[in-house]
Amino acid sequence: MPASDEIRKGVAMAFNALQEVFPIGNGNLYLLKPSTTLNEFETIFTLSNNWLPPVYSEFRQNYLVEIAFISDELTEAILQATHIKVDTDIYSIRQSDVKKPQGFDITWKIFAEKFDSKSAFKGIL
Repeated sequence: MPASDEIRKGVAMAFNALQEVFPIGNGNLYLLKPSTTLNEFETIFTLSNNWLPPVYSEFRQNYLVEIAFISDELTEAILQATHIKVDTDIYSIRQSDVKKPQGFDITWKIFAEKFDSKSAFKGIL
């Protein structure tokens, strides 16, 4: 097993320990995409562990979510996702702000902005 896999497992354990001490909602991270029904999202992948809740980045002025898990299904879902949901909060993502694990950087990094459905539809309401 590559050293990066061992390190990723350790990071995942740390993320899970933090969630036990500082729980958020039901503890799930949902990857979403727009549904065919207006104003709704479809869940395309659910993570119940191995992720770090959104942390605000002053430098980038948005939120960072890290995922210490790799699978083909997760990769496909991340490529399709337009939003993520944590508890009742929804964050919009752009694929250019998604960094996949590579080299010594062993976690997925998703930079996202808090989604406000009222402002998103302000022009048409």
